[in-house]
Amino acid sequence: MKKFIIVIALFTALSGCSSPQSTFYVLNPVPIKSRHVIKTVRLNIGLGPIVIPEYLQQPQMVTYVADNELMLNEFHRWAEPLQSNIVRVVQSDLSGLLPYIKFHKYPWRQSANIKYRVKVNISQFDMDNHNNSILRAKYEISLDKNGQKPFIKTVYYQTAVGSRQYRQLVACMNYNLAQLSHSIAKDLRKVISRR
Repeated sequence: MKKFIIVIALFTALSGCSSPQSTFYVLNPVPIKSRHVIKTVRLNIGLGPIVIPEYLQQPQMVTYVADNELMLNEFHRWAEPLQSNIVRVVQSDLSGLLPYIKFHKYPWRQSANIKYRVKVNISQFDMDNHNNSILRAKYEISLDKNGQKPFIKTVYYQTAVGSRQYRQLVACMNYNLAQLSHSIAKDLRKVISRR
């Protein structure tokens, strides 16, 4: 009888223990301080494709623990697919920075009358083993359906996370992504003004 009571007590104690709950994160567009209302859009630009490495195309957050070793955290996850989140944020950032332009996500309709297109290839977007948030990317701005040479730029952003806390990491990733959007917007202005 004593053994039976001990087994019941142990089972009750174990069932009371809950497994850790997952925390979900999302990247957000940069708030625009002052936004002018533009009644007529003068230019249509295609955005995409924006591609990320396959190792980032999963719900778990990925960090480096050594030069060639990655860790996927089961309890710290993206609330939506990271690639979709990045596209949404970059589109929103660019729309805020260049309100006279309408950005169409890839794939867009033929009727969109796209003048330029912006392709983005992100090769790294994570935390290295020195607690830095890293964003490496290359983007290309080109006239749509035209053989002219595109404008190509490679960028690298590094922001110290300070600790291995995921909330802080996401804030740093958000900052790096905003830097990318600002760089694209700046170069788009240059390319458009030359035409």
